[in-house]
Amino acid sequence: MKGVPPDYYRRLDEAERSHWFVRGMEQISAALLGERLSRRGLALFDAGCGAGGFLRFAHDLGAFDRLCGVDMSAEAIALAREQLPEAELHVCRLVNVPFENGAFDVISLNDVLQHIQEAEIERSLRELRRVTKPDAALLVRTNGGRTALRGD
Repeated sequence: MKGVPPDYYRRLDEAERSHWFVRGMEQISAALLGERLSRRGLALFDAGCGAGGFLRFAHDLGAFDRLCGVDMSAEAIALAREQLPEAELHVCRLVNVPFENGAFDVISLNDVLQHIQEAEIERSLRELRRVTKPDAALLVRTNGGRTALRGD
């Protein structure tokens, strides 16, 4: 990807394994999901999964039988596959994800929304809705304003 340092995803992967901020955000996500995590056999879709840090966290919770993710970076997906060979991972944009309608109990969008191009936001959110079960949880975290980060 344009403008991304060559070792960016490897360094991100290392930080996601130990940084206090990541650990704290995982604890907040688990608290928000609450008793939903007491169920078994859930399906998770991590939209913009990067190197798979949130998918690894979700895997360790034990509630998810199906782990899926997409990212625009082939390098990030390759790193995620190294750690989670059982996950369904794809290189793609959020406007056209390769999953069936109503497939997921939980969808996470962690620090991704602010990077989606303005022209693709509505289509991306509609696509996430398409793959969401009626009683699903949608976790959205954003780390900055769109205009501050992208100049829109």
